[in-house]
Amino acid sequence: SSGINAEYGVTDFDSSAVRLFVDALYTGTLEKLTESTEFKVFQDLNKMFIVFKVEWALEDCLVFFKNIVQARSYSFSGLLECVRLALGLSTKHKVHRYLEHLVAVIEKAQWRRFLPMALGRFSAKSELDFIMVLTVETGLFSEFLSLLKTTTSTTLLCYVLDNF
Repeated sequence: SSGINAEYGVTDFDSSAVRLFVDALYTGTLEKLTESTEFKVFQDLNKMFIVFKVEWALEDCLVFFKNIVQARSYSFSGLLECVRLALGLSTKHKVHRYLEHLVAVIEKAQWRRFLPMALGRFSAKSELDFIMVLTVETGLFSEFLSLLKTTTSTTLLCYVLDNF
């Protein structure tokens, strides 16, 4: 047994991510990974490092993610991308460091602005779970409950009531 997860093949990933992956294995660095790298490419690259068990690269990816969060988290769309990437890695691959980093570094005021907009866009169980944990961790739970009172989504309200 090789220890490699056979669930994926190289064709399951974005071709740009595959090129970056091969380059990283060849050079031993992630120097071609830049802030202009699309999130989909970074997400696929991360998945490949997880699937093919390239431990040194996972540490470098976390450092890269921290830089991306610092650069992009000031806009709703940038923070939303960061949250979705972190949730994807946490849910599918059980890598929680990305979510932990987001909760630790994003200021309470920023989460306060993010929550009302995110509620209308989040529907997956992992996204709703994240919102609930986030509101507890940041002390925004009472504000979150107030937001829920004004939401038109009975599905969301029932989900929260069933899970808290």
